[in-house]
Amino acid sequence: MSAEWELRAALLDVLRSNSAIMARVNGVFDERPITASAPYIELLSSISSDWSSKSFDGREVRLSIALTSAAQENAPDVRTMDLIEQAVQNMPANIPSDEARYKIVNIIYIRARTRHDADNRWTVMIEFRVRLHPL
Repeated sequence: MSAEWELRAALLDVLRSNSAIMARVNGVFDERPITASAPYIELLSSISSDWSSKSFDGREVRLSIALTSAAQENAPDVRTMDLIEQAVQNMPANIPSDEARYKIVNIIYIRARTRHDADNRWTVMIEFRVRLHPL
């Protein structure tokens, strides 16, 4: 499995196993759910690129995570976004954790975007850069 897919799977596990996050949302999904009621989290499309040098192989993966709120919310749910950011920043270094194939070198917060749509739903998207080194 590629570094990108193993990282995505590990991230979904981290988010789904976080009881504080799961108490605030109806689900965590890989890409847009077909039927889900807000609030929910989705792992958006990711992009992977080479991060190698002469002395080591590496991958850089850009990940975006979105939180879509319920229609009646008056503002984006920044508390849940804070919990998501903490969970990502505190991911185990070895991916996957049981039979490690990659090690996280660093996780960097890149940016966040907020959107308010016509259905009165807030979506907050947060993007991270994760650099991985194969073991």
